[in-house]
Amino acid sequence: MAGTWRALLVGSQTGGLEGVEGDVEKMAAALAQQGFADLRRCTGPDASRDGILGAYDRLIDDARRDDTVCFYYSGHGNRAPNPSYRPGNGTPPALQYLIPTDDGPDAFRGILSFELSRYLARLTEQTRNVVVILDCCHSALMSRAARDKGLRPKAAPSRVGDAALGTLLKATSAADALLNVESNPYAVRLVATEAQSIAYERIDESGQPVGAFTEALRQALSELPPGREVSWNAVMLRVREMVMSRIPDQRPGVEGPGRRRVWAVDEARDERPLALFFDGSPAAFGGEAKLRGGRLLGVVPGATYGVMPAGSDLYAGERSLGTAVVEDVAGSVARVHLEARPGAAAGAVPVGAGLPAFPLSVPFAKCRVAVGGADVPAALSARLAASRYLTKGGLPGDEQAPSVTADGGALVVRDPAGDVLLEVPLADAATGLDGVIDCLERVARAEDLRRMDPGQLDATLDIAVGRVVNGQRVPMEEGETVHVGDRQFLSVENAGFEPVYVAVLGIDAAHECQLLLRRAPRGQRLAPREGLIVGENASGALLGVELSWLDGIPRDRPRRESLIVIAAEEEQDFMLLTTGSGTRGGARSALEQRLEQIRAGTERSRGTRGDAGTGGTEYLLRRIDYQLDPERRS
Repeated sequence: MAGTWRALLVGSQTGGLEGVEGDVEKMAAALAQQGFADLRRCTGPDASRDGILGAYDRLIDDARRDDTVCFYYSGHGNRAPNPSYRPGNGTPPALQYLIPTDDGPDAFRGILSFELSRYLARLTEQTRNVVVILDCCHSALMSRAARDKGLRPKAAPSRVGDAALGTLLKATSAADALLNVESNPYAVRLVATEAQSIAYERIDESGQPVGAFTEALRQALSELPPGREVSWNAVMLRVREMVMSRIPDQRPGVEGPGRRRVWAVDEARDERPLALFFDGSPAAFGGEAKLRGGRLLGVVPGATYGVMPAGSDLYAGERSLGTAVVEDVAGSVARVHLEARPGAAAGAVPVGAGLPAFPLSVPFAKCRVAVGGADVPAALSARLAASRYLTKGGLPGDEQAPSVTADGGALVVRDPAGDVLLEVPLADAATGLDGVIDCLERVARAEDLRRMDPGQLDATLDIAVGRVVNGQRVPMEEGETVHVGDRQFLSVENAGFEPVYVAVLGIDAAHECQLLLRRAPRGQRLAPREGLIVGENASGALLGVELSWLDGIPRDRPRRESLIVIAAEEEQDFMLLTTGSGTRGGARSALEQRLEQIRAGTERSRGTRGDAGTGGTEYLLRRIDYQLDPERRS
């Protein structure tokens, strides 16, 4: 192993929690089994505000470039309105924070989320191999029903507003100026629950109090197949399902580069499978089960999925457990019939399931790709036929289709506007076809998102886009040209009368689609008159997102880029729209149908609207196009 594997484990056992310090010891043992040698604990009186930050300082000071570092926290977390907030005063409207052991009614001693972000930024300057694990609530909501089940929320009552907090907020604004405006791209964050939800401590089968998330994560790590590296996304699919099998309202997640392999910085291919789960504990693979996804993820009767062992990132038929065929769909869950693969190893299905299910066949057309030129290798046609997204059809120059032509001794990939995206020498075509297919699939998904109809949700969004110049907003018109090095912002306010869940996505010149609001992959909830700003950092400073030109894209002229704002009436997995997802299937409502079409590469159509009577989630979509000039502003 290169470098030292270091971990700081913090446990703040306050506010009625009883299993925190036990969680720290159990997680320390789990990390030791994973290879961590430098294990540092911070519990009891040491888990005060100063104690935690001091231990974090020492961890950063000791970290080296080749080290693997983990920060773990178990205890109370909270989210509360910011009493110091005023529009434009450089502080956020709400505060998220951890609660140390010395926090009390007489003084605010919480550790704010953007303080943690600043520490994380310092840590990732030392090493890029960092994993943060937070087993706490991100919300102050309380649930009587959950308490009746013997669960203890890991949230404390809201209480912010003393003078110490105001001083702290003022002191952080300058220090946070260099933080990434969205989230640290160099650290994986494993979180116990979504931003608006509660994480719980429960009593396990031995009668001991445990954090439900910590318990599931330890089990998933212990199940990692020896000698085969898997991604954090694959691990968290299993963790999420184990937790939800016990506590349906708690949904763990992964933020940041979740495609990274466990305790490494290289990334696995990740097709984002759906989770298969069971009612009860089946003795073996077979019979009936359920697929987590339902209509949102486009699951339709008759679709077939290949089921792999827990921790799998990709489908491999020779190692599969069998297949799952969808029989019917109800809400966000589908009932499936399982058939074991002949020759598959028999054995009990893991408790809580969480088996990855990969789409094998779905009843939809594929994206047409125009192919031209006598020198195009025959292997390209075979690869298009094998793709789950693409098919050969049309002629070069078709405005609805990307194209591949043999020009000047190279395979040239163009988008529907005719812009060159990739050139592969014909001499290297045998090894370069993977890149060609990846590029074409990326174009197909991006163009489908751009053509998505505006939706029918009865909501009103006030959207503003522009540049940040000397801390001030400079509005930008639709289609305006901006330059590399400009700093861009986008603000969204819910001007309607009902809450909505908002996602902001960007499509760049290479047709990569990324979730710009990375802190809320399932949509940020906006109450009426509440807003968000992309380009504002955690402490409320408006910095803007710096625009850059992608490597490999010709710098011959400005290229079109797009911002997409989607508001939905319910939480959605908006990661489905980003590059790298592989979920496919069908759908019934307007949003569900278009989500699936974008993911599955289905036949393109203009202005198609879903049937308002089919149910499901309605949405509202707004697209803002602009031109990005490869030269800096003079």
